[in-house]
Amino acid sequence: MFNIGEYTLGTFFGVLISLIISHFLTKNRERQIHKIISFHNAATQFRHSFDDALLNIDQEEHPVHELLRNFFLAHKVAMWHFKYFLSGKARDRFEKTWHEYENCYKENYQKVSVTAAFMSAETEYEIQKRNEYRQHIDNLLKFTM
Repeated sequence: MFNIGEYTLGTFFGVLISLIISHFLTKNRERQIHKIISFHNAATQFRHSFDDALLNIDQEEHPVHELLRNFFLAHKVAMWHFKYFLSGKARDRFEKTWHEYENCYKENYQKVSVTAAFMSAETEYEIQKRNEYRQHIDNLLKFTM
């Protein structure tokens, strides 16, 4: 009925197919791990770009426009690197959130009036702007989790 050659040939093809499948699954898993590690590295760099701003945001001697002037460029560089690790829909949401933060920058730094530049950082206006700034940062950092 069955020939030994048939068993040997069947075993050979079975082992060959299992090795090929195993190889492709391993390569796929390696790519996934690399992608996850790259995302976490980019997310860590993005979060760290906000460290100085977050440390200074509660110090009253630093008005919001000064914080934005000092840190916005570093945030923008980190954003460009980080956003490419997000998927399509997440990237779209991130870019929308980033544009809100960028508008905060434009409103509070680029268009700052002379009187605002000399205002005390303890005014109600500054407290409101400081809270808005912190909220924008928190919204951006949610994408790193």
